[in-house]
Amino acid sequence: GEIPSEIGMLTKLTSLIINGCILTGTLPSEIGLLTSLYTLSLDFNGLVGSLPSEINNLVLIDDLSLVGTELTGDLTPLLCNPQDITEPLAVGDYNTQCLNDNPSIRCDCC
Repeated sequence: GEIPSEIGMLTKLTSLIINGCILTGTLPSEIGLLTSLYTLSLDFNGLVGSLPSEINNLVLIDDLSLVGTELTGDLTPLLCNPQDITEPLAVGDYNTQCLNDNPSIRCDCC
């Protein structure tokens, strides 16, 4: 199934891990309302389309994993290189050292 737009109502959620659950469709823009998230992992699902620009509202993220999806788009430098963590943000196979096996997700920091 699809991720419902009501996901945005879970504003206190700190971790969302839904890996290999046959999710389909796009990532709803309401994902950007989850500003308490530290972890967002949606690996190996049938998600497609552009990353919503609202994903850049997730400024507390220190683990963003989208491996095995067909999502495309850009991340802001703030998400690529958060100032309050000691290791580079991993975005699927992508990190701030620009090691990228999935060129569909780009970061302005590179």
